Amino acid sequence: MTALASIRRDQYARYQPLFWRPAAVAPDKHRTYLGSLVASAEIITLVSEEAGQLTGFLIATLGPAPPVYDPGGLTCQIDDFVVTRPPNGRRPASGCSAPSWPKPGSAAPFRPSS
Repeated sequence: MTALASIRRDQYARYQPLFWRPAAVAPDKHRTYLGSLVASAEIITLVSEEAGQLTGFLIATLGPAPPVYDPGGLTCQIDDFVVTRPPNGRRPASGCSAPSWPKPGSAAPFRPSS
């Protein structure tokens, strides 16, 4: 996960070099941070893999909606994600596993207004 996030940060740095410039200790700090998120029962961690290779991840939390919204339940806020295309060209979602996915109905669906 750390390596994929680092590749993505390098891509973002091409567009915003000052904001996305990594600190010298970024990989070690991020590895520790991601490890704490993966270990937390409060955090949703999804991964995608193909042939034993990590092809993506998503980290999210469930929580109340901001007070200006009333979706009728919890909302899911995505904190970070990375998706790559595996060598066979299939979409990474085909290999997703969700060991910490919330129970169905525990978060309100997003319905954009027209």
